[in-house]
Amino acid sequence: MPLHNKPSYTRQIAAYTSGRELKHHERALIDLISARVGDQENNKTFLDVGCADGLFLSHVQDRYPQWRLEGLEANEELIERGTKSEIASQIVLHHGDAYDFVPDNAYDVIAASGILAVFDDPLSVLERWISWLKPGGRMFVYSIFNVQDIDTRVYFRNNFLPNGWETGLTGFSVQSTQRHLEQLGVEFEFIPFDLPVDLPKSENPIRSYTVRTEDGRRLVIAGNILCEFHHLVISKPVQCQKAQ
Repeated sequence: MPLHNKPSYTRQIAAYTSGRELKHHERALIDLISARVGDQENNKTFLDVGCADGLFLSHVQDRYPQWRLEGLEANEELIERGTKSEIASQIVLHHGDAYDFVPDNAYDVIAASGILAVFDDPLSVLERWISWLKPGGRMFVYSIFNVQDIDTRVYFRNNFLPNGWETGLTGFSVQSTQRHLEQLGVEFEFIPFDLPVDLPKSENPIRSYTVRTEDGRRLVIAGNILCEFHHLVISKPVQCQKAQ
């Protein structure tokens, strides 16, 4: 099967087309950025890869009003929502694919929440995103990373919303990702993410829901796939020849 890294394709945007609150993993991501970068760091450049409706960016703006914020989104409907929102006058939004995009300048901080899983080869995508970082920069990725050393590529067809075959549930293992990042010479940390609330099943079968194990742990199911989520923090050393 040929690898599909450009353009990414998924049309499951229902979660972003109606009024919503910040998701739990997005709140955790902002706190993680604050912990790793610091609240007093001014004049940073920040890119949100797969910025969707721009809600996450607006909260980053609240936390870091002195940063230069940019968002990248491939979906035309979502980028249009962003350009019509209150953030449009203060945040630069790019309409483009998360693999093909060529930034004008490198960034101090990059976030990518829930977008990596749309790619068949997430390791090469991570490498590409790292190349967008300034030396000494940090990247924060929220995605599916399998605890067992098994890599999966998933194509699904959601018959509730008949958009044909789509991607969005690919998950490479923590171990595979670790081996690749070690070759790039970057520092990294995997932080498991557990939802703090139960999610009910939706009429739309692709929407995530939770089930409880006997010991009370919440497992996240999307469609018919068990998803193990992590935040991955990548730090690009000042001298990093392999990930330029």
